[in-house]
Amino acid sequence: MNFDLTLEKPNGINQIIRFDNETNRFYDSLTGVLLLSDQLVNDWCRYSPYGKIDYNNINLLYIMMGLKCNYDCEYCHQKNIRSNTIASDFTPKKVQPFIENLSRLGVKPGRIAIWGGEPLVYWKTLKLLLPALRELYPDVNINFPTNGSLLSEEIVSFLRKYRIGYFISYDGRSSARGKSILDDETVVRALRAERGVAIMPTWNKKSIPILAIRKEFQEKNIKLNHIALYAVARCNSYNRALAGEMEIPSERRSVIEKYLYSKLFECRLNPDGESRLYKGFLGIYLDTLKKYRLGIGIDSRDITLCANSWLGDITIDADGKVLNCMNAPMLSLGNFWNKNNNKPQDLSQVFQPPIFKEKCFMCPYVSACKGGCPLIHDEDSPEFLVSCKNLQVMAIPLFKLSVEELFGGRLIKIVRSADGLLLKSFDY
Repeated sequence: MNFDLTLEKPNGINQIIRFDNETNRFYDSLTGVLLLSDQLVNDWCRYSPYGKIDYNNINLLYIMMGLKCNYDCEYCHQKNIRSNTIASDFTPKKVQPFIENLSRLGVKPGRIAIWGGEPLVYWKTLKLLLPALRELYPDVNINFPTNGSLLSEEIVSFLRKYRIGYFISYDGRSSARGKSILDDETVVRALRAERGVAIMPTWNKKSIPILAIRKEFQEKNIKLNHIALYAVARCNSYNRALAGEMEIPSERRSVIEKYLYSKLFECRLNPDGESRLYKGFLGIYLDTLKKYRLGIGIDSRDITLCANSWLGDITIDADGKVLNCMNAPMLSLGNFWNKNNNKPQDLSQVFQPPIFKEKCFMCPYVSACKGGCPLIHDEDSPEFLVSCKNLQVMAIPLFKLSVEELFGGRLIKIVRSADGLLLKSFDY
């Protein structure tokens, strides 16, 4: 679908550029001439509903510990599925055969992420698993998310010894979580011992502003080295009942959208300044900008498909089951340990790319939000609507700044070309 983008140029004259969101290409609205033609590439990476495991080319290997957690957050992806997940709990006795299978198959991941549940609930297993992974993969980045409540100086020292990274999912004292790790002096002492802490606040119905979260850490004399600005609560068919807890209120969406744009703008001007705290979001912006610059369309594999589609990133549990998702592991797509069991299979009933979602196709920002959760097939469902609204607070700033970087000036208006419908006007 085509959209007309009005840019206010420094000379005071407006320029209208036509944007095709299927191909991510831009045209002069008056002459139809293709813009950026000297930078465009052939998009060889097209969507296919079939996938095979390439053991020697795994981008990110998610290792699922299980869904046990010491928290019960209202907006959690896993709140309603802990008792009926297909993922096996990773016990200490499963560590040795797990490592032996990775070694036997010659698995070569680019990165490894330990996932849960809350990974530190499985600390007895991790004390065996992490050193074994580090020995097998001495140079691979290994990290995990945690709510932070179980951290201690002993655990932090252990993780540092084996070069294991972590980031803390922290949404503020007054968030839906109902408790704060910063009230626990054991946790605070552990975090103060770090040279810097990475946090990922998740925007939801009750989360608090990023600046307030920063202040809470500063008041405890905990140094931050990274804040993820791209975590929004997403809903899928397995947590539909929680949609109301996940949706960011409309009045806050506008505030967050402008805040993200301002931080991206600062990052672009001074990537080594205060904005370095938000370098993760800058990385996402630069990747999104590259897609627009090269004209890579929205049905490209690396834009539309979820990581867990057998086409790059893979989630496995302790028993080698390949899972459909690291957040909602409800289906097994095969067995990782058996090379004879990785026949191509139709994943179209599991993963739904946005090119097949009419509402995504009608949106100019689809390349920036990547179509939301590919587990969602029903475009009229509560989980689709909530995810779409929430993801736009991230996708709109990515799109706006990308267009301004490519063509100069300030994007002030987006109109649907077919009927002239005004979709968005900007006051920033």
